[in-house]
Amino acid sequence: MNELMSEINQDRSDQPHAISVNVFVNLLQANLHLQVSIPPEIPFNIFVQGIKEQIFAQRMQAQYEEIIKWQLGNGSYLQQNESRTLQQLGFKNNSTLYMILRLKEKNIYQVLVDLQFKKIELFIEQYQRNPVSCLFHDILIELFKNQQLKIDRPFAFFINETEINPFDIRQIQDFETSKGIILKLIVPNKEVNKDSMEKYKFAFNSNKLIKPCLRNIIKIEHNNFVKMFPQNYKLIYQIIQDMSIDQIINKNQPKIYYINNEQFQESQLKNVYAINNIKVNIQNTNQTEGIVVFNLIGDFYKKLEIEGYINSNYYFIEEFMSMNTSMTEFLEYVKFKIFGPKQIDYKQTIIEQKDFEARVSYQKK
Repeated sequence: MNELMSEINQDRSDQPHAISVNVFVNLLQANLHLQVSIPPEIPFNIFVQGIKEQIFAQRMQAQYEEIIKWQLGNGSYLQQNESRTLQQLGFKNNSTLYMILRLKEKNIYQVLVDLQFKKIELFIEQYQRNPVSCLFHDILIELFKNQQLKIDRPFAFFINETEINPFDIRQIQDFETSKGIILKLIVPNKEVNKDSMEKYKFAFNSNKLIKPCLRNIIKIEHNNFVKMFPQNYKLIYQIIQDMSIDQIINKNQPKIYYINNEQFQESQLKNVYAINNIKVNIQNTNQTEGIVVFNLIGDFYKKLEIEGYINSNYYFIEEFMSMNTSMTEFLEYVKFKIFGPKQIDYKQTIIEQKDFEARVSYQKK
């Protein structure tokens, strides 16, 4: 494949029909721009394989997920196994292609919360390329989930002893966080700025919609059978598959699914997650006429995802939201989580929207 890229990058005088493609790659420390000269008859999957080998030549692929997304300059997405040629896909001279690399793991950030009467240490996970405003929001959500804490005032946010605006959209990786992040409860006699108050109210009002992923163990109970999953969340569809194997249920048997006594289709279960321990009741008797009935009781959420660009910076946000949260509601939630009242200063472009995921970019007006 490196030979292919050598051929691709030959002088254009040797390739009279070659076109120039601008490839923009978002890396951890910087954005990379490659200008590649290539015959338009080359299949897309071969072309991007050569690009990947060039990018990962320095052994940094371990930092990224295997799934890499490819986006054309017009906003449309291509699968990396696409076998049509560049010409068939509409590539022209000076076309633009974005290579979107998603981080494999979230970073864990140490947070010290000063409540005046006590101090609390938290560890919050977040993608380092997301706006720091998202991290601040997640910290507040974690605090509000602790029912033993009575928090009735907003906070000031500090990184490396410098106060940061609660809706600052700079990426987390732009800050030196090795000394930790500090939240200080604003004293009653001190004037509270508008952004701090908005951040506090929004997190307080939305904390019931969202479920942070705590590092615990999912326990599933069925009669006297107990199964443990050492994960902080578990996909319901996978739980049912595991339970079916353990209960020796024929995979071809018809099945009916209930979650907290509400019937769900099998396709809906592929984005329903158990966050806490759950109970599963399986009925497979003559009374059910050969139909296997699953009834799951517990606390369930669905995972929603939004990715895109804020100006030229890539972001990826995923949340476990209450089951009745629509994607439209989630879009509004994420927009305020990032920008707060400053959202009016940004133009929102919805590139693609599905039931559980969306691609949305924001540009400063």
